[in-house]
Amino acid sequence: MHKKIRVLVTDDHLLMRQGVCRILEKEDDMECVAVAEDGEQAIKLAKELTPDIVILDVAMPKMNGIQVIEAMKTTCPEVAILVLSAYNYGHYVRACTHAGADGYLLKNNIRGKKLQNAIHMILDGESVFDREVTNRVYTIPSFTKDTEIVGSTALSNRELEVLKLTAEGKSNKQIALELSITEQTAATHLGNIMRKLGVSTRIKAALLAVREGLVITDSNCKDRVIEG
Repeated sequence: MHKKIRVLVTDDHLLMRQGVCRILEKEDDMECVAVAEDGEQAIKLAKELTPDIVILDVAMPKMNGIQVIEAMKTTCPEVAILVLSAYNYGHYVRACTHAGADGYLLKNNIRGKKLQNAIHMILDGESVFDREVTNRVYTIPSFTKDTEIVGSTALSNRELEVLKLTAEGKSNKQIALELSITEQTAATHLGNIMRKLGVSTRIKAALLAVREGLVITDSNCKDRVIEG
């Protein structure tokens, strides 16, 4: 009997963890050895269990996916990593690949045997990326193949909230009121966002966010940013 491929599934949504495990358990040569609901737990389990591959979400509590990838590549470099995300954002894809991910698939596009085939290909030494992902990354002028994006560029959930409100044309004071934080904290978040995105103004950050799909706004929100 052939040795089964041991998979660690990491996602902060219970239904997603269960769904992925069900898909894998249908395969004779795969088994879900453990599940993790946040980044810290994923790193701990990866070190303890040394699975063949970790399936990992990008946006998670405690540690985001990029930080987890960097940590795993240091503590257990022999473990392969496949990102399974809802985010088709060039910014995240580039950050994940730079951190050391072996593949990046979209959650809404794993019909049939796509996930299982991707696992086999990665363990055979190949890199696997969803076609929609590669098309998006390499057609965005700000993120060409020569652009380096380190793992620290991943935006936290709070930073994404601040960025969304910025893209809606809100001032630091308005953002502070809406998020129940101080105006200084809002300004600090925005400064960190601009540094991570490599832009010099809040308007450039907002426009990049809308173009990249980092935030979703209605059409007149974008107009307000341009006019501001």
